[in-house]
Formats: sequence, C-alpha cells, structure tokens
Amino acid sequence: MLFVNAIKKIGGRVCLEHVGRHDSLQLIKHLNIDLVKIDGSLISHLPENKAHQEKVREIVSMAHEHGRQCVAEHVHGPSDLALLWQYDIDFIQGNFVQEPSRELGYNFEEEIA
Repeated sequence: MLFVNAIKKIGGRVCLEHVGRHDSLQLIKHLNIDLVKIDGSLISHLPENKAHQEKVREIVSMAHEHGRQCVAEHVHGPSDLALLWQYDIDFIQGNFVQEPSRELGYNFEEEIA
C-alpha cells in the first residue's frame, strides 16, 4: 500500500492488471487503485462465451461501484466491442483499435504538452 500511496502522491494513477484471471475481485474493493484491467483471456472470444460475458459484466459493475475505471485488453473485433459497450467499459486495447506495428505511426508534434 505504501507504494500505491507514493505513486498517487506524485499524481500517478494505479492500475490492477489481469483482473478475472484468478480470484482478484476483492482487490478492487480494498486497494487504492484507479484502473482495473480485465484479463485478455476473458475478452478473447467474448461473444461465444457466456461465462466470460457474465464475469466481465461483474468486474465492470464492481469496479464502477467502487469508483474505478475499466480497461478491456485483447479487443479484436466489432462484436467484442459491442458487448463491452453494453457493459459500460471505459477503455479498450487491442487489434480492433490498431494492429501492432514496428513503425511509430502517431504524430506527436500535434500534441500539446
């Protein structure tokens, strides 16, 4: 907890990763975190897996109930995204957003520092 509090003191945000892989739901309630990153194994093939759908719904609901935002990783297609929107997910990562590349393709010059 000291590490988490030190990060928050300097303005950082703290993310708990791999939520849902193991029995980590209680950590959402008890740790002073900002973000919950849902394990990609629950997101892969989400439309076909009713058990994973229910687990993701539960994680997002609990996170929001405790003031945390949720990130879904391994989002690969529009059907994944459609379900995640229904669950009120905050952020997504994965090939549906942009496929990995060896070249830096983002123009940082237009960003305001």
